[in-house]
Amino acid sequence: PRSLLIAGGMGILVGLMLWGFQKHPRFNILVPVIVSMVVSTLIFQLTRLGIIYGPANLLIAPLVTFLPGSLLTTGMIELASTHILSGSARLIYGGAVLALLFIGIAIGLNLSNLPESELYAYRDLFFPWWAPLLGTFLFGVGTYLRLSGANRDLFWMLLVLYIAMLAQTVGDRYFSSYVGAFLGAMLMALSSELIARSPQRTPAVASQMLAFWFLVPGSRGLLSVTSLLTEDLQSAATGIGQMVMLILAITLGVLLGTLLISPQKFVPVLAESGQLQKSP
Repeated sequence: PRSLLIAGGMGILVGLMLWGFQKHPRFNILVPVIVSMVVSTLIFQLTRLGIIYGPANLLIAPLVTFLPGSLLTTGMIELASTHILSGSARLIYGGAVLALLFIGIAIGLNLSNLPESELYAYRDLFFPWWAPLLGTFLFGVGTYLRLSGANRDLFWMLLVLYIAMLAQTVGDRYFSSYVGAFLGAMLMALSSELIARSPQRTPAVASQMLAFWFLVPGSRGLLSVTSLLTEDLQSAATGIGQMVMLILAITLGVLLGTLLISPQKFVPVLAESGQLQKSP
């Protein structure tokens, strides 16, 4: 409960900081660095005082807005769909955001004077069965409000979110996290495309938005770069490699799911002018 309250308070602080920076758009490029520096300094200071333990986990919740998992995954999907320029730009920008967050966290660690040995991720051994269901619901509603989704789309967005979550859980439990990410992404694409063809006519991009944010591995990338602060290069390299593999698994799942239900979506067609174009 203490960590939950602190994470919630940090989230409110980040929201207030973002609201304040909206009045000064010239500082937008520095927002990830400043916000991550303030949040990490406070969390590391509380850790040094013995109030909380495992501060690496608490960095994820308040900084989730800046995590570039969706950018990296979308960029990989665009590259696989032969959109080279847009895909490369998203990948480069996502990597730059991750680097800016790392700089802010590194500054916060130095300001707080927290020993590097205490910078680790806390894992709870006891996890009730209903926690993932409740957490998924809170995540979905919170992201829906943040993205200003349409009221008529909320049910379908939550439905696709739970389909992806359950598929990911089954794949993770019986196979591996990569299989879970692949199954979740594939069923997300399939279900969203089916909903788009139903009388409800909720666009697939809208209904899969919550599930996509749920699947992308932005938090794993943040934990990986945080491991660099402790000079744990092996853990950092392993985490970054896992993030890349998860992005590839999600990319393949989205492409396969979309192609199974909409086989013409990525098929080149010849326009009347004779030039090669993509079908809508």
